[in-house]
Parts: sequence; structure tokens; C-alpha cells
Amino acid sequence: MSSSSSLMREIRDDDSKFYVTRRELGEGSYGKIFEMQRRGDGKLMACKFQQVASSYQDWATGRELKVWRTACTGTNYVVRVYDAAYNPLTHEVRIYTEVLEGGDLHKLLNRIYTSQTERRIHPLIVYHAALQLAWGLAEIQARTILHRDIKTDNVLMTMKITSEMNQGPLPEVIRYCNGLYQRDDRLCVLTDFGLGRNETDQERSTYTMAPGARWMRGGPPECSVYGPVPPTAGNPFPRVSTLYSSSLQQIVDECLSWDPLLRPTAGSMVQRLWALKTAECARMNLRFGQQKQYKHYLAEYEQKRQRREEIERRARERDEQAAERQRAIAAWNAHLAQQRAAEAAQVPARGKLTREQRAEYIAQSNRRMVQQGYLNAQCQYEEQCVRQRQEIEHRRAAAAQRRPTGQESSVYAYWPAPPAP
Repeated sequence: MSSSSSLMREIRDDDSKFYVTRRELGEGSYGKIFEMQRRGDGKLMACKFQQVASSYQDWATGRELKVWRTACTGTNYVVRVYDAAYNPLTHEVRIYTEVLEGGDLHKLLNRIYTSQTERRIHPLIVYHAALQLAWGLAEIQARTILHRDIKTDNVLMTMKITSEMNQGPLPEVIRYCNGLYQRDDRLCVLTDFGLGRNETDQERSTYTMAPGARWMRGGPPECSVYGPVPPTAGNPFPRVSTLYSSSLQQIVDECLSWDPLLRPTAGSMVQRLWALKTAECARMNLRFGQQKQYKHYLAEYEQKRQRREEIERRARERDEQAAERQRAIAAWNAHLAQQRAAEAAQVPARGKLTREQRAEYIAQSNRRMVQQGYLNAQCQYEEQCVRQRQEIEHRRAAAAQRRPTGQESSVYAYWPAPPAP
């Protein structure tokens, strides 16, 4: 393989010395793609297998690898090529590139078009993907490289994109889309430079239009050939404006224009798509801010309502407790009135009581008062007085025993006599 010997390693086996085959990722007209793991650091790569059976295929493969390596070195929006190898025994070429988990755009559109959910990707994701594609084309065209095979199969996604993202809460969608604001956060990249050309190639085309998917066709219907097609009557497919915006529809129509002079440049596409994405970001942030403000007002109203209900509940509890106290006081007063009436009915006339009857009445009254607890304090006081009198008498007796003979009661009655000199 003379034309690309400087760009590829020559191997005589399945290259298992440097890579381990893990699983098959896909298959195309050029061959199969496998997921490989590099020995040493364990880095995952995608390996593109191609059979080279003629000198023309040899030249085309070498040209593709050369253009691809040149394109991926100056932009973030082209699939990176890490390594390449050629086996002259099996005439097999292996191109090792980075692995992208999202798959190609063609499969994504087919999944969304055949799904039962809303057939629509979030507008901010669409604008961001289109902007990155325009950026990639502008950067490779600035180095005189033409891709010439732009189609949904040759656009790879760096992450899984589904239409179910539209069903989630708005804060989650905004949080996801905020990660796509920066230019370095890649969402989609270009691949497959088999038809690519650089400035030194002959018979290069200035523009090649590939058929798009249904959702992005603005004017002419789908075509099965590559290259510009004349406009046809009718519009059997839905326009982009019904799903997104008229500005994006205008950009698509200009890109599919029959006259090449009317087609926009990659630089102008970047400017216009950047404006669309910025406007969509502002709209989402405004909507999110309005929802946050509404939720804040709703939460504040709910707090005030709960506070009012709590105040009313406490007021009702205070009223019920006051009414319960009034009922208890009224019941106790009625009980005392009944008790006094019963006692008054049992007391005989004062003038007719004998001494024994009066003593018995007083004893009964005292017993009732003791039972009710009215004489407890008096009894305790009398007991305390008795104990104090007993203690005083005990001290006096002790002092009398210690008092000297012939000495009257004085301070020595309470204090011991001083020692003898």
C-alpha cells in the first residue's frame, strides 16, 4: 500500500498485540466497525475495517486517511483519528478513532420518527447541534478541506439524545441544556471523509448536497441521488417551522437552494445559528425565571395560609379551654352550694342544743374539716410548737446541770463556764 505507507502501520496479524476486540458497533457499505480496547492504558476506540482489493481503493483509502487526519487536528467537531494499520496479507485496513456513545444522527432520527412519544427534539439541542456542525464545516473549510458527503449517517452524537427529554420537568431540561452552552462541550461531530477533498485534489466539487431526513426537508422532497437537484412541485413532508421556528426553516431552505450563489457560507451559518441558540437560551431562562417566581409566590401564599390556619386553630383551642374552665368552675360552685345546703339542713336550732349535742356537732365538724384538709396546716403548726417547747426545756435542763453553785441564771446558762486561770 504505497500511497499511504507513511500514514499506517504494517501488520501481519489481527493487531492483537496492541488492541483487544470487544464487540461489534455497526456495519456499512465500507465494512464493519468494532469497539477495541488499547492495551496499556485501556482506552476504548472504534476500529473501522476496510477491504482494499484494487489500486484505486488503495489510493482512495490513503486520501481519506490523509484528509481525515488533517481535518481532525484543527477542530473539535471532527471524529479524532488515533491510529491506522494495514495488513498486506488480508488487504485489510484498520482505522482507529474515538468512540462516541450517541450513535449517528440517522438512527436517532429514525428512533424519534417511529416512536410513540412526541416526535420532536428540544429546540435548544437542535440549535446547538446545527451550530456545532456549522462550526466544524467552517473550521475545516478554512483549511481548504471539503467534506462532500454531508448526511445524517456521517454525523455522530457524543451522548444519547431522545425525544423523552421533552417530557421531563423544565428545570431538568435547562440543567441538561446548560451543559451544552460552551463550545467545547461537543454534541455532534463529523465523520467519514471518504469523499473529502483538499485544495490539491483535482475534480473537486464546490458544493455537494445530500438528501436529508424527513423532519429537516423544507422544500423539495427526498431524493435518492447525490448532488444538487432541481426544485419540484409539492411539499409532501412537514416543514421545520411547524416543529421549531421559521428562522431555522429559512436557513434550511437557503442551504437547499438550487442556485449555489444563494446558499449560505459556513461562517454566516455560525452567526445565524448562534443568534438562534442565544435567543432560545434567553427564552428558556425567562420561562424558567417566570416559573420560579410563580412557584415562589405560590410557596409564600401557602406559608401565609398555613400560618393563618395555625393562628385560628390556637384561638379555637384557647376558647375551648376557657369554656371548659368556666364549666368546671360552675360545676364546682354548684357542688359547694349543694354541700352547704346539705350541711345547713343537718344543723339543729341553736337554742335547743344541749352541751353534749353541741360537743358532738363540733367534733363532727372538726372531723369533716380534717378530712377536707383545712386543719392540716394548724395541726402541723401545733406540732412544731410542741417540738420547740420540748427543745427549749431540754436546753434549760442541760444548762442548769452545767451552771456553777450560787450563780444566777445568766448567759452562762446557755454557754459553758470559762476555764480556770
